[in-house]
Amino acid sequence: MTITSLSLASGPMAGGTSVVLIGTGFVGTTAVRFGATPATSFTVDSATSITAVAPAGIAGAVDITVVSPRGTSILGSSYFFREAPVLTAVSPDSGPLSGGNTVIVTGAHLLEATSLRFGTTAAGGFTVVSDARITATAPTGTVGTAGITVTTAGGTSAGYPYTYQAAPIITSLDPAEGTTSTGNAITVTGANLVSTRAVLFGTAPASFTVTSDSKIIAYAPPGVAGPVDVTASTPGGTSAPGIYTRVLRPAI
Repeated sequence: MTITSLSLASGPMAGGTSVVLIGTGFVGTTAVRFGATPATSFTVDSATSITAVAPAGIAGAVDITVVSPRGTSILGSSYFFREAPVLTAVSPDSGPLSGGNTVIVTGAHLLEATSLRFGTTAAGGFTVVSDARITATAPTGTVGTAGITVTTAGGTSAGYPYTYQAAPIITSLDPAEGTTSTGNAITVTGANLVSTRAVLFGTAPASFTVTSDSKIIAYAPPGVAGPVDVTASTPGGTSAPGIYTRVLRPAI
């Protein structure tokens, strides 16, 4: 009797994984062990195949042992109990509904990740950088929080929250015109503004204060006379522009 290979080389520490043992002379098998622990159950499928359910175990490699009246066969250090993946951080932790942005997932026991999901949706793609880091492309989503999960042979992580945000909207500027000098306070009204990270007048950044999800107070930077696009940017994207017009002070 001999064991030559296994259908799976690893599984979670919690056990419960079905592993097919391939070999010869299995008829009459009386015991299958993972390390020193008996399999939760096993079925002799044929003289060359046994299906065994892995018991719980501690992280690391163990021998697989098959016992029958004809003797004992051991396949040394052939099955690895793996720890479940753990997620500790996601950066950024929010993004646009359209997806496509890069998200860095940090944690532990990530090295052999087989899938990464945002809620129930598979990532647009992912690269395992190390046992502690994965770079993923966010898929499309709907407004709200989706738990990011990683699956390995050790199991599936708990979900780490990632928020899909709608793009900001600007509906009005008050006042919609001002002088070419700096310091004019503009009330920017719209929607989805609470996470605003930047307000631009053309390409020039403005200082601003977010007062609610529908209102920002922005301070127009100086510029030349004429109309200029005003945009707000959040993790959900960049708004369509509102128009602010700079005018020259009347000469005295």
